[in-house]
Amino acid sequence: MHDLIERIEAAKGGSRELDEEIAFTVFPQLEKLCGKFYINGLPCSIEHYTESLDAALLLVPEGWSWAAGTGGKPYVYRPYARVYPSIVERDGIGYGCADTPALALVAACLRAIGRIRE
Repeated sequence: MHDLIERIEAAKGGSRELDEEIAFTVFPQLEKLCGKFYINGLPCSIEHYTESLDAALLLVPEGWSWAAGTGGKPYVYRPYARVYPSIVERDGIGYGCADTPALALVAACLRAIGRIRE
């Protein structure tokens, strides 16, 4: 997952290829057959996670909070996002910094999901 996060943070914009990789990483039960996607045998579509902040929000772990913005160091005036399990742990379990808010939030969510799965 580390390589995928690095590619997301290096991306200059949305990518359907990255969207598919994100979906397969987050939803291991996802299958691709004849160019179509299925979860547990039911047809589904892949969200535009890397293009849409609304779609990226679908990756925030259930019950968790998130924050996003732009800022200086350590984010070098780029969009950033944090995902954390409670108001007490605001420093974040997941963080991301990328060229767009959606990409930053996706990176933060993937880091959080990776830590949850450890």
